[in-house]
Amino acid sequence: RTTRPSRAGRPAAGMLEEARGLLAAGEHARAALAYEALIAAHPDVPAATAALVALGQLYLGRLADPAAALRSFDRYLQRAEGGALAEEAAVGRIEALRRLGRLAEERAAITLFLDRHPTSSYADGLRRRLNP
Repeated sequence: RTTRPSRAGRPAAGMLEEARGLLAAGEHARAALAYEALIAAHPDVPAATAALVALGQLYLGRLADPAAALRSFDRYLQRAEGGALAEEAAVGRIEALRRLGRLAEERAAITLFLDRHPTSSYADGLRRRLNP
């Protein structure tokens, strides 16, 4: 549930709405801070766990910080192994590793992804990256 108040009294739903609003308004750095605040205030709320993927995608894309993206995707995968956004987080992690130049780790992550999700919509593209 996303409406539980945190220790500070701000409901997760309101914090998520704020982060999404900032993102929609093009306030990318402020949106990242809002997602981080949500995650810190409500670590056990499903919306905060899902926000880790949105945050990782924001860092990977608009904020061009693949190291921060990798941390966010890893946090999601540790918290929600097999969760609804596991494929997106794993693909984001693979892209962050590529951008960081960690090519051996990228190849290992692709292999793991293909083992876990052989019929994923991402699978063919990842196979091509393994065998150009």
